[in-house]
Amino acid sequence: MTDPLLSVIKRADDLRLRTVRRVVELLTPQQAVEFLIGAAQLQFGIHGWGINHDLMLMLVFWEVGCGPVVMVESQRRPGKRESFAEKRVLQDLAGEEIIVT
Repeated sequence: MTDPLLSVIKRADDLRLRTVRRVVELLTPQQAVEFLIGAAQLQFGIHGWGINHDLMLMLVFWEVGCGPVVMVESQRRPGKRESFAEKRVLQDLAGEEIIVT
């Protein structure tokens, strides 16, 4: 039995690929090159923004006294991991005892 989320991700990837292929088929070669360059720039820009966003969050957590960002097992989302800083802030807000697992 396959993971339903994995199936959805694969289907979404297939849809994206088919869409890009059909768009490129409609364009002239010059337009297709410009489109693909623009799509790549957008992808790299979003990726870079995500990295910067994560770094800013780590700095914020560090500044509020949560210490370094260390990944720990999530108690709220079994099977997922969260940063120790995130866990500590959530526990502080909920008034829970802070336990490192």
